[in-house]
Formats: sequence, C-alpha cells, structure tokens
Amino acid sequence: MLYATPFITVYCCVLAAILGLCMGSFLNCLAWRIVHGESALKGRSHCDVCGHVLDPRDLVPVVSYLASKGKCRYCGARLSARHLLAELATGITYVLVLLKYDISLQALQWVLYGSVLLLCAFGLVMVFSASYYYAQNKASLNYDGLYYLKNQAKYMAMGLGVMIVMSRVDYHYLEKLRNVGLMVTLLLMLATVFWGEDINGAKRWLNLFDVITFQPSELAKFVLILYMASFMTRRAPQMKSFTRGIVPMLIIMCIICILLLLQKNMSMMMVVMMIGFVMLFLGGADMRHLVGLCLLAVPVFFLAASMETYRWNRLVIFTNPWKDPQGNGYQLIQSLYALGSGGLFGKGLNFSTQKLLFLTYGESDFIFAIIGEELGFIGCVLVIAAYFFLVCRGMRIAARCKDKFGSLLAAGITSVIAIQVAVNIGVATSSVPPTGQTLPFISAGGTSLIIFMAAAGILLNISRNTESI
Repeated sequence: MLYATPFITVYCCVLAAILGLCMGSFLNCLAWRIVHGESALKGRSHCDVCGHVLDPRDLVPVVSYLASKGKCRYCGARLSARHLLAELATGITYVLVLLKYDISLQALQWVLYGSVLLLCAFGLVMVFSASYYYAQNKASLNYDGLYYLKNQAKYMAMGLGVMIVMSRVDYHYLEKLRNVGLMVTLLLMLATVFWGEDINGAKRWLNLFDVITFQPSELAKFVLILYMASFMTRRAPQMKSFTRGIVPMLIIMCIICILLLLQKNMSMMMVVMMIGFVMLFLGGADMRHLVGLCLLAVPVFFLAASMETYRWNRLVIFTNPWKDPQGNGYQLIQSLYALGSGGLFGKGLNFSTQKLLFLTYGESDFIFAIIGEELGFIGCVLVIAAYFFLVCRGMRIAARCKDKFGSLLAAGITSVIAIQVAVNIGVATSSVPPTGQTLPFISAGGTSLIIFMAAAGILLNISRNTESI
C-alpha cells in the first residue's frame, strides 16, 4: 500500500487483524463442536471442561485468554492453548494476505460504503434487541415483537437503494436543484405545522397516503447544507461582508428555525443552528461576525426554552436528574443505570434490563444507553471509533475535493453526522439536556436512516471525483 496514507494502512491492518481474530475464534469453536457432536447452530459458548456458559468478557479473542492466564474463571481448569494459537494464526494470516495483495485505490473508496453498511447492520441488530420486549407488549403495535425490526429493515433497504443512486449521480447536478429543494422542503415543513401527525403534543411527521411517515426536518438539514454550499461558492468574495454574505444565509436559517419551533422541535432547531454556523465558518465568514452570532444565539436559546414549560424543566433537571427521579429526571436516570450496569464488557446482547419498559425510546433516542448496557464500555468505544473513522474519512474527502462546492458539501454532511452523534451520546450520558435526536445509521427512524444513507452516497460520489485519496 505504497500510495495509501499511513492512517489508512494502519486502519486496514487493524481491521483485518480484528476480523481475523474473530474468524479464528469462530472456526475454532465450530471445529470443537463438530468433533464433540454438538450443534453448530444452537447453544451458547461454554467452558470445555465444566460446561459453564461463558460471559461476553470471556469471549474476547486473545484478550480473554491472556486475562484469565489460560484458565477457566469458573472451575480453574487450564484451557487448551489451541484457542490462543488458532485466533493468533488467523489474525496474522489476514494481515499478511492484506499486505501481500495490497488494496486498490478504488477499494479504499468503498471503505465508506462498508463503514455505513456496517453501522446500519449493527443498528438493525440493536433496534431489534432494544425494541422486542416493548413491541410485543404494545397493543397499538398488535403485540408484534418484530415491528421495529421489520420497519428498520424496510427503511434500510430503501436507504441502500437511495445511497447507490446518489453515489452515481454527479453531485454538481444537485447544485442546480438547490432552489427547488429549498422551496419543497419549506412547503413540506409548513404543511407539517398544519396537517402533521400530533404525537406527544408535537407535529413533526407527515403521513403520506397511509403508506409512509416522513419527517421533513430531517431533509431540511441537508437541503440547508446544499443551499449554503452553493451560495458560498458563488459568492466567495462576499463572505467577509455581513450584509451580503451572512445575512442571506441567516434569513434562510431563521425561516427553518421558526418552522421547527412551530412544530415544537427545538432540538432540531439547535442542530440546524449549529450546522449553519459550521457552514459559515467553513465558507470563510469573518470570525468577528461568527463570534457575535454565537453570543446572540445564547439568549435566543434560553428564550426558546422558556416558551414551553417542559423545555425549561428539561434544561434545569439534566444537571441533577435525581432532583425529580419520578418525573423529568426519570429518563436520564434510567439511561445512566443502563450505561453503568453494562460495565466493561456488558451484560451480553439481548440481556438488557432497562429495555424491559424502564427506559423508553431505547430503540431510537436512547439506543446508545442500550448499547452500553449490553455491550459495555468496549462496545461503546467501538461504536464511537466507527463514527470517528467515518468523520475522518468525510473530512479527508472534503479536503481533497477538486472544487469548493464539493468540498463544502462534503464537510457539511460530515459535520451533521458528527454533531448528531455528539448530541445523541451527550443526551444518553446526561452531558446535554435531553432531546430527541437519533444516532445516525443505528437508531430506529425511517426518514433519518434514508436521508443519512443518501448523504453517504453523496460523499462517495464526491470521493470518486477527487484526484487522490
């Protein structure tokens, strides 16, 4: 991989090693079961000597063997060294094959595809795990435990199709659709205010012909990025001017934010504001103007929060949710319980306690808490690492893009992913006030999943039009 960057080389080698270690562990277990006449499909992993069912922390390739000094934690019997040798041999083999046969430049472009699909597949598993008990006890869902799984799979298939299409369409054509896209989005948001479905006192969704539920605000984030990227490309010399460069963008942002407030969707309003400020920064706006706008945004935030009692209560309680453990602080406390009880390796997939009607929205807004409970600190770190790589990849595409429009578009899309990940994890860890934002590619939510996968397709298209990776 002489032409690849050191970061890409190391990342690919580490990924190959992890995959090889996991495959070695699987093949070793499979071979043992076949030899001893056990089912290869049924039953959990257990000690070869005492038969005790193994915990997730006992199943980490190489690490678990070394941590236990080659002995069973339950009976103390010495385990065969074949476990360690098989895992190491397969892991090393995967790395050597990768180094031997290299990895093409074209293949590296597909790393983005792979990362998105991996997150989506992981999300499918976690949505099922987090929602099954709730769905099978919900009359409005016909007691169908697979309800959220089937929905997520449906939207994932639709999103994959959209992602493939967007990866094939030259992103320059999107610039021609900026005005139409903005007008359609604003009209859809306005229609949501009057005819949207009222769920928990908020109108955020449009029911389209009783077939699909659509949330226009999810589309608004990326349409705003498209419009701002195009505007700042065409008026690059004027971006240092407050009246000519910043004010037109502020007007668009304010219109979107007002419509979001009318939908009682303050969380999305804050995300839109952050996206707008990031785009202005990337577009070369004067830092003095940006600092002034940020300072102005603070009282606007508190004013918007004070307009609704529940918003202000959420803002106050997140600093100490135990002040109201049965009221406004309940959800945060349950989320923290989930994360804390997971420990280092978690309780195991599908063994969450908080999803048993204690933690609501575990399949969507608080899915990170369920991940922490079932997969532990290690699982959370791996998820964050996956997003970190995706963001780094997106920023690299933006930095290497041939033209300013593509660069701004790629940077904006990547920024949305980073912002929404930070907000979702911040809510789950009680680092920011509770709000309703999905974890990109993982949380249940049809509109969010489709839009984010479409955005990933645009990133891939920009990457294809980049001179070098």
